[in-house]
Amino acid sequence: MEQMEGMWNKIASFFIEHGMDFVLGLVVLIVGLVLVKIISVIIRKIISKSKSDGAVASFIISLCVAVIDIVIIIGALSIMGLNLASILTVVATGGVAIGLALKDSLGNVASGLIIIINKPFKKGDYIMVGGVEGKINKINLFNTILTTWDNKVVVVPNSVAVNNPLTNCDTASTRRVDLQLGFEYGTDLEKARMIIATVVEMDERVSIEKPYQIVLTTFKDSSVCIDVRVWTDTEQYWALKFDLQEKLYNALYSQGIRFAYNHVTINNAQDRDIPQQYKIVEREFSEADIDYAKKKIENRQKVQEEKIEEKKKKSKKEGLKEIINTAPSDIDDD
Repeated sequence: MEQMEGMWNKIASFFIEHGMDFVLGLVVLIVGLVLVKIISVIIRKIISKSKSDGAVASFIISLCVAVIDIVIIIGALSIMGLNLASILTVVATGGVAIGLALKDSLGNVASGLIIIINKPFKKGDYIMVGGVEGKINKINLFNTILTTWDNKVVVVPNSVAVNNPLTNCDTASTRRVDLQLGFEYGTDLEKARMIIATVVEMDERVSIEKPYQIVLTTFKDSSVCIDVRVWTDTEQYWALKFDLQEKLYNALYSQGIRFAYNHVTINNAQDRDIPQQYKIVEREFSEADIDYAKKKIENRQKVQEEKIEEKKKKSKKEGLKEIINTAPSDIDDD
């Protein structure tokens, strides 16, 4: 009982001696935290309207706010008249235990700093990491926020983004669309290749500067596989991929090229009458279509040859410039 009375007396004497300081410190704490919150909101709005990377800015703001909050809390405690040295001693003493308990969280903060320094991605980039993929939305102190194509939010710890192989699909301005088509054995591959080339050439989204490939890649148990590899602008990747798949299927099937699949053949089976609306609409490539594709192929080859020639001229020009800029003393006398 006496101990309780003694403790209450000490608390009462503290408030009598430092009552105003305590109130002032409390005001500083509340006002300071509110001001920091308001300023961070204003800065975020300014950054959202600017061209700077919002994800990086978000991480920096979060880090600065955390540091300023700690400074305000320490300052308020000091104004209240609390023994700051004792508080810091207690915090330092428990620092090891706190560090061990929060090692994963602190590791995520350190990983966030590594992301900011190395800049492997920015806001809006489409990445694949740790078995998940999506567009970068925000980089926080402890995690990175991704948004998937179906608008799901995925929270990825920063340490996962740093310690695992990461694929950034939006770093380059162009991207290659890879499709693998499996045909039945005995298929006229030359005919299939010409139909594929015609479909590819008729799509303006296919890059004319980089050559596409239509190559036989592998033999499987029930199919022979042709890979189609075309280049396009990164922002056109998904639209082109989906459209090409549908166009190639319709074009090849209508020309009698059959895709391979696991099936069972029963002799003397009668054909069923299929309703007209479910039948595949056959398309015959006209001579004009084939001529158009051939002209596009010739034009593509011409553009690529011009590009190669331009690179050769540029290389010769740079070599001549290097010789001209070489000091006479640097040239060995024969």
